[in-house]
This record gives sequence, structure tokens and C-alpha cells, in this order.
Amino acid sequence: MRPPDSNQHLNDTLAKLTREFTASVPARLDAIRIAFKNTEDNDWSATSVADLHRHVHSLAGAAGTFGEMDLSAGAKKSWMH
Repeated sequence: MRPPDSNQHLNDTLAKLTREFTASVPARLDAIRIAFKNTEDNDWSATSVADLHRHVHSLAGAAGTFGEMDLSAGAKKSWMH
């Protein structure tokens, strides 16, 4: 029996992870909206700001990892303003 093609396995795994990331984007954006609202409701407390930053930073990094450079740049830009 022939061993599995490791390149094909890697490509399949990366494709699966990319699909999972893409499917997670709406929930990630919802989490950012909720965190922003919580931040406003809590008078921009350090804890709320840190939570918001964590969500935005996570989206920016993951988007960049999966080649979604516009989404990554948008997330980074939103944090800068």
C-alpha cells in the first residue's frame, strides 16, 4: 500500500482550516460588536477595552494568516481609530 501524499494531506488540511475560518467570520464580527457595545456601556473601562482589543486583534491576525488581507487591514485600522 502506498503512503498518503503528504502534500495533498497538507493542502486538504489547509483548505479545511480556511473554510472553518471563513465560516467563523460572522460570529467573530458579532463578538466585536458586542464587545464594542459593552465597552461603551462600561465607560471604556480597562477590562472592556482589553476584551474589545482581544477580539479585534484575533480577527486581524487570523485574517492575515488565511490570506484575507483586506479584512486583516480593516480590523487593524478599526483599532487605530
